[in-house]
Amino acid sequence: MPAKSILDDVVQNLDTSDEVFRIKKIMICATHGKWESDSAVIENTPMRDLVQSLYWSTQSLERLNSILNKILSKINKKTEYTVIVNLVLSQVGRLYLEGDQESSTEMVMTSYQSSDRPHSQLDWSVNPENFNHNPPPKN
Repeated sequence: MPAKSILDDVVQNLDTSDEVFRIKKIMICATHGKWESDSAVIENTPMRDLVQSLYWSTQSLERLNSILNKILSKINKKTEYTVIVNLVLSQVGRLYLEGDQESSTEMVMTSYQSSDRPHSQLDWSVNPENFNHNPPPKN
């Protein structure tokens, strides 16, 4: 049986967390540039797709940290989401910190290319200024 890859381990750790819904929500925001409120979309988005998309859209631990902290600065539940951001940073960050960066990149890319999700469905532009995290004021 082949050894479990870091990608598999990261996906499993995030997917089995008690906070999987919030993890997905913050990762969708980081990869798509908007705060998703449709619970069906969040629940039906595969964690592997989110991890791979986040990895490829950020390309470095510093950029990942910057994007997640920009999101955190714009949301209302900072206390709850600080824990989520730190978990995402620690787990997805492992892909960047892998001793052999080339093999880590190759592993994520190979896995991503074999994914059932077409590349065209991903929104690679991340613009935290477009986050719609507050409901419009009620008159």
